[in-house]
Amino acid sequence: MKNNYIAVCELDNEIEAQMIESILEDNAIPHMLHLSDSAALPVYDISSGYAVLYADEEYAEEIRELVEEMRENAVELDNDYDEYDDGDSDDVSNIE
Repeated sequence: MKNNYIAVCELDNEIEAQMIESILEDNAIPHMLHLSDSAALPVYDISSGYAVLYADEEYAEEIRELVEEMRENAVELDNDYDEYDDGDSDDVSNIE
């Protein structure tokens, strides 16, 4: 592991890991992702995260803020979807 790299946060799944990696690359923030042992298993183990994100300590707070913002945006998108979801996934007549 690179010098001064610390565990910054745990990521819950592959989609979250891909999204934050893209955000960090767009912002030129050096980082390293370490997949947990459970990430390779075909059955998702809810007791542990998908991956741990490592970065230089100087970027840790900025990364945590980016992860929090990403998660908040994901919840908002999910809530927006739920407004239109009436349980019939084939019916799109209620979408504006």
